[in-house]
Amino acid sequence: MKQIPSPDGRGRTRLETWGEIASHLGVEIRTAQRLESKQGMPVHRHEGRQAVFAFDDDLDAWMASREVNRSPTSTAVENSLVESPVLAPAAEAPELESAAPPPSAIHQRRVWTVALVAVLILGVIATFVLLPLRPDVQPPSKLVLEGRRIVARDSSGNEVWRYDVRDPVRAVTTVFRPDLDPGWARMDVDGDGIDELVTVVSHSRHDTGTTETLYCFTLGGKLRYSFTPDLKLTFGGTVYSGPWRFWDFEPVPEDRSVWAALEIEGWWPSAVVRIDGSGTATLRYAQPGASRLLRTSRYGGRLLALVAGVNNELRAASVAVLDPLAIPSSPPQEGKGPFTCTDCPAGRPLKYFLFAPSPLNLADGLPFSQVSELRIAAAHIEIGTHETDLGRIWYRLTPDLHVLSATPSDNYWTWKPRFDPAWRGRVGHPSTIDVRSWESGRWSLDKFPLVGVSDVVKPVVSR
Repeated sequence: MKQIPSPDGRGRTRLETWGEIASHLGVEIRTAQRLESKQGMPVHRHEGRQAVFAFDDDLDAWMASREVNRSPTSTAVENSLVESPVLAPAAEAPELESAAPPPSAIHQRRVWTVALVAVLILGVIATFVLLPLRPDVQPPSKLVLEGRRIVARDSSGNEVWRYDVRDPVRAVTTVFRPDLDPGWARMDVDGDGIDELVTVVSHSRHDTGTTETLYCFTLGGKLRYSFTPDLKLTFGGTVYSGPWRFWDFEPVPEDRSVWAALEIEGWWPSAVVRIDGSGTATLRYAQPGASRLLRTSRYGGRLLALVAGVNNELRAASVAVLDPLAIPSSPPQEGKGPFTCTDCPAGRPLKYFLFAPSPLNLADGLPFSQVSELRIAAAHIEIGTHETDLGRIWYRLTPDLHVLSATPSDNYWTWKPRFDPAWRGRVGHPSTIDVRSWESGRWSLDKFPLVGVSDVVKPVVSR
C-alpha cells in the first residue's frame, strides 16, 4: 500500500495486492476477484506479471456508480451473484396450472439431480484419493529446482508435474532444519486431511535483487498460493523492510495455516507470520534478534507454538511460547534504545525463556549463545544452545515447560584446551548456569547445575 499524488493534486492510495483491495472494499479476496472479472471493477496488472494493483479513489468511484445505476432489485440479484460460488437459476415466469408437471415427474427430476450430484462427488473423491493409489501413478515424493521450474518427481525420479516461474530459482537451505533441505516439505497446511507440497525458493531478479518466496501446491501440481514477505518493522526509529529470509516453516492445522519464521538478511530483526489458505499473511510475533526455529507442541489438550533463536537486546538465547489462537505478541522489553520496537504486536508470549551465555561462549569472543536445536517428544522437550563452534548445552524441559536440567555436550570443555592449555584456567568450571523466564508479567531467575559434563544427551525422536 503506497500513498501517491493523484491527477487533481490530492493524495491517493495505491493498493498493491488482492488482500489490500479486498480489505478496502470490505469483502473477501475471492469476491474482489469476481467483481473485477465479472463486473469490470478497475484493477490493473503489471506488464508481464500476475501481480495486481488498484487505486482507492478509482474503486470508490466505481462502487458509487454502481449504487446510482442499479435498482434495489438488481442490487439484491448482483449481491447474490457475487457472494455465492454457485449461481441460482433465473426465476421462471408463472405458467398455467394445467401446464404444471405432475408430482411424479417432479420427484423423478429430483431423484436424477441427487444421483448426478452423487456421481460428481464420487468423481472428485476418486480424483484426489483413489488416483494416487493406482500402481502406474505415484504421488510426488520430492521437489527439485531446474532453471526456472519447480519440478515434482516420484520415488523413481520420474517427473509428475512441473511449474514454470518467471525468474531463475535456487534452493533455500535451512541451516537448523536439515530435514527440509532443500527447503520443501509435504504437510497438511489447512487441516482438511489432504497434504500439500510447500517449498521455499530464492529468486534472482534484476529489479529487486534476490528474494525468497514460499509456494504451496496441491499434490497434483496446482498452485494454491505463493507468498513473498514484504512486511516492515521499526526498531529504535529505523524501519526494517527486508530483504526477508525464510528460516523455518511449520503447519498449524488447528489454525488452518502455515507459520513461517523470517529474518532480515544480515542478522536481525525477525518475525513470525501466519499464512492462511489463500496466501494472505499476518504478523504473529516479532523480536529484536533471530527467530530461527518453529515447532508446535501440545500440553493438556492445548496447542502451543515454540519460537526459538536469540534476543539481541537481552543478550541471550531465547524461546517464546505462544498461543497460536491468541493475539499477536512480542517479547517483554527492558528499556528504550535501538532494540525498542514501536510497531510490534502489543501482546506477550505465554512464557519466555532466556538461556544465559556460558563462560566458554563469552571467552570465545561471542556476544551470546543461540538456540540451534529444538526437539519435541511426548515425555519432554529438548533445547540445544550453540555455545562454541563445537560445544552445546542441552536443556531438558517438562511438557508443561519447566526446566529440569542443563547438560554440556562432550566436547564443550575439551575442544579448545587441546590447542590452548591456558584456556581451561581462564574459563574455569562454573557449576551452574542461569535461566531467566518471564510469565504473567514477571521475571524469575533459576540456576541449574551443569550435570553430566562427560555425557551427551541422546537425541529424541522428533515428531
